[in-house]
Amino acid sequence: MVWKKPYEKLYPDSQAITPDGKTLYVPLRAIDSWAIIDAATGNETGRIKVAHGENYKPGNHPIGGMGPHNTWMNPAGTRVYFEVLTEPWVWVADTKTNQLRGKVGPFGKGIRPFCVDGKERYVYANVDWLLGFEVGTVKDAATGKWGGKMLHRVEHQTPAARLAQIPNPPARKPHSTPSHGINITPDQKEVWFVDVVYGYLYVFDVTKMPPRHVADIPLFKDPAEQPHPGWVSFSIDGAYAYPDGGAVIDARTKQVVARIPTSEKLIEIDFRNGKPVRAGHR
Repeated sequence: MVWKKPYEKLYPDSQAITPDGKTLYVPLRAIDSWAIIDAATGNETGRIKVAHGENYKPGNHPIGGMGPHNTWMNPAGTRVYFEVLTEPWVWVADTKTNQLRGKVGPFGKGIRPFCVDGKERYVYANVDWLLGFEVGTVKDAATGKWGGKMLHRVEHQTPAARLAQIPNPPARKPHSTPSHGINITPDQKEVWFVDVVYGYLYVFDVTKMPPRHVADIPLFKDPAEQPHPGWVSFSIDGAYAYPDGGAVIDARTKQVVARIPTSEKLIEIDFRNGKPVRAGHR
């Protein structure tokens, strides 16, 4: 271990790092900001104030937490994207100035996991209480400024056969929402998202708008298994998808081809002669 440092009372969850490996952007769940941290030393060099959020009204599906959460870094490391629990926005910040540039939305509800395409045209976001995702433009179409609007809401249905297999789903949804896990394939053609209650992955073509349904992928056959995937990652070459829960899926055939221990805290790092040379995206 090189360093270990506390920053706030609550744990940081889902940070991002610049591609040069020098700077971490760490969500501070207890407050309203992301900490900017020197990756070599752990020293905090600044903060970006965003928001803290407000829990939904009592009895209206509380999610059990608020504050800064998921983070997404663009491939060049020049912009970083932020999500705050219960807030219907995705914020965009410049990593050179460490200033907010704008915010995408509002989306239909508070944002959960989200992803951004490689050209930074669209944000694809899971939102609270939706089995599906919403699509927002990263820039305003009229002005070209950072922070566009929500364009499309993609609602999906769990296959009827699975509903019959599990007539009594958990009273409390894992992660408190139907879809908690979304990612875009490395070739930028498909968005995959999870069904946390019924153990499915759903695939949509995003080469044109609105997104088009491609496949439903069951992660188990025996209802007794009941994995509750909370994330999905891809291999760097795009050949495989890794939802947490143990399934490995061939991205071309959309079939489960292996089972290995995995968790939602998964990322591929390739090494050559003991040194990391490539990293995927969580």
